[in-house]
Amino acid sequence: MKDKRGTEVDTESFECVAVIDEFIDNFLAYRRSNYNIAQRAVEADGGCAMAHLIAVVARVFCETDHQEQADCHMQLARGILDAKHGDLQGNRSTDEGYKRSSLWFEALASLRRGLVESSIEKHLQIAHEFPSDVMSVKLCQILYLNLGDKEGILDVAQKAIDQDPLVLNDHFFRGLFAFGLVECNRFDEALEHGLLGVEMAPNRCDPWSQHSVDNVYDQRGDMDKGIEWMERHTDTWELCNSFMYTHNWWHTALFYLEKGESDRTLELYDNHVWGFRKEHTQDQIGATSLLWRCDLKGVDV
Repeated sequence: MKDKRGTEVDTESFECVAVIDEFIDNFLAYRRSNYNIAQRAVEADGGCAMAHLIAVVARVFCETDHQEQADCHMQLARGILDAKHGDLQGNRSTDEGYKRSSLWFEALASLRRGLVESSIEKHLQIAHEFPSDVMSVKLCQILYLNLGDKEGILDVAQKAIDQDPLVLNDHFFRGLFAFGLVECNRFDEALEHGLLGVEMAPNRCDPWSQHSVDNVYDQRGDMDKGIEWMERHTDTWELCNSFMYTHNWWHTALFYLEKGESDRTLELYDNHVWGFRKEHTQDQIGATSLLWRCDLKGVDV
């Protein structure tokens, strides 16, 4: 079967596909409760490898620390794929859902062994063979970001576009492409795609596209436009997870800091940057870095 983006899924369950679609949208929108959604996909079809693999993503990439559960889902996915391997008897190329899930499994297995570049290679292969798999592109960008490889962040999105330009009809993909462009200092293009991503999104709810536009204004030193842009979208962050909620507010606070409005900066720190989820490392890093920047500006923190 195919999901709503036209990407093959190794299941015959309409319910399972619908829940996987929900998970992908939720993940890309930086919403909460990703594992609960993934678990519903598993319940809809426990024989779907992709359902187990998105559960692994929820445990590895999201705000959780349940590695044993991730290992369990990896083992179940392996068993499903091994069984499918035997059933297909050399005709695996005819089962695109199996092929996609196998590549996903290899990407996640490599990552869990610490072989980041090997994991990236699999995601690049997915971008070539299954360009509508926006979730894989996102995961690959995260890995490239962790490596500090700006060109790679753009490259994986560009590979998918080269295979199928229609992927740009997905507003989430626009945000990913815009982020790669801004990281490579292609600001005019980044602004165009970021703005389109937000415009295409239902109720403007695409925090990563918003973030990509923010980064353009930041790099250009246009604090007034940055503030106006971010303040216009704050209502859409209320359902975001702690990273995205605090990170977009962090960017907003930095604009005010650069304008010399330290009182407003500290107000945003107190109300939005720190205190959402204090045990989460990304929240800690954001809060600490904002205080450090304030201190460098001579603000009494």
